[in-house]
Amino acid sequence: MANEADYRARQKLCLEKWRKDKPAHKYQNQYRQDHPDYVSVNREKQKVRNQKRRDQTSQEKIVKMDALQTQPEKTMSYIMTSYKMDASKKIVKMDTLFVQLQAFHGDKYTFSANFP
Repeated sequence: MANEADYRARQKLCLEKWRKDKPAHKYQNQYRQDHPDYVSVNREKQKVRNQKRRDQTSQEKIVKMDALQTQPEKTMSYIMTSYKMDASKKIVKMDTLFVQLQAFHGDKYTFSANFP
C-alpha cells in the first residue's frame, strides 16, 4: 500500500513538472510550426464552415423552433410543489429535484397523479 501511495505521489509530481515545463499554448504553437500541412488544411476547412454559416438564412440558424413564447396566448398560473419519488425507480441522479407544475384557474387547480 505504501509503495502505491509513493508511486502516485511521484507520478503527480512528475506530471506537475511536465505541465510547468510544457505549457499548453507553447505545445500548440510548436505543433502548428512542426505540421504546416495540418494548419493549411484546417484553415481551408474553417473557411468552408464560415461560408456555410454565412449562407444560412436566419430561420436555419435558429436551433429550437418550438420554444415557449415570451407572451403566451392566454395567461395561466402555476403551482410548483416538490414531488417525492420512490428510490426503487432506479433514477441515476438521486439528488435531482422533481417538481410538478399544476395549472389552475381562479382558486381551483387539478392534481395530476400520473407524474412523472
